[in-house]
Amino acid sequence: MTMGDQFDSSILNQIKEQHIKPRAKWIFILKDVSIWSLGILSLFLGAIAVSIIIYFIKNSDWDLYDEMSGSLLEYLLLAMPYFWLIFLAVFIFVVNYDLKHTRSGYRVSLLFVFSSSVFASVFLGVIFYNVGMGQALDDVLGENVAFYDRVINPMMGMWNQPERGRLAGLVEAKINDGQYQLIDMGRQEWLIDISNAKLPMDFEVEIGRPVRLLGKIDGVNFFTVTRLLSHDGPGRGMVNARLKEGIIPCGKLVPPPGMTALDNLPNLDQIMQHRIERFKELKTKMGCDIEMRTEMIEQMVR
Repeated sequence: MTMGDQFDSSILNQIKEQHIKPRAKWIFILKDVSIWSLGILSLFLGAIAVSIIIYFIKNSDWDLYDEMSGSLLEYLLLAMPYFWLIFLAVFIFVVNYDLKHTRSGYRVSLLFVFSSSVFASVFLGVIFYNVGMGQALDDVLGENVAFYDRVINPMMGMWNQPERGRLAGLVEAKINDGQYQLIDMGRQEWLIDISNAKLPMDFEVEIGRPVRLLGKIDGVNFFTVTRLLSHDGPGRGMVNARLKEGIIPCGKLVPPPGMTALDNLPNLDQIMQHRIERFKELKTKMGCDIEMRTEMIEQMVR
């Protein structure tokens, strides 16, 4: 018996002993379809990540680095969208893994597969960004994901540090020329003075508009603004969702609808008295108790 015959006999004996049976062709077809489908989905998700990364980078206020951190490198490290970079890396890895496990994947070099998947993700990501997908998805995530400001967009936290001269929130009311009432991301209310602030070109302060402020605290809940910026970039969805809804059921400390009717009130006592009256009007209309909030305002007035 030749060596070839011995090898054939060994293979046949192994097939019999292990009860190996041929698999149906459809199983291999299904496997290939599954691998390619997962690869295409991963490529699509990677492209979405690229579109949001571009959106973050183009709206990171790079001209503010000296006022925000004092160092361009430090600001760069703070502004990088790490969540989306990790998200992109994971899906590029999945694309590479899938392509290498197709029937002809072993013929293609790893470098070629990697560079092709990166190029495809970036190419599609640029297209997605240009049609507004990056902005739209960031808005949706900001409105619906509870950990958005802690994980997805930590830069939001930098704008909630009034003691360091940075404040962001929603303009609630106009008190007089140059002074407005603002509610910040922690639902704390501020009197802000923008009389000497630098504003963007063609920018108008409007009731209900989210803004970001640079300046300093000049008293209890009084913030003097040196520079005012719009809040139309990353995170605006979170601002809109958290601060534009009015009272949330069962007494969370959010201003109720109607609080913008404070124009031209001359002093803080009158503003507080107006709030007490407004809350009392709302008590009969709301489905929850806001007695605690009313009492707190009355104590502030006294």
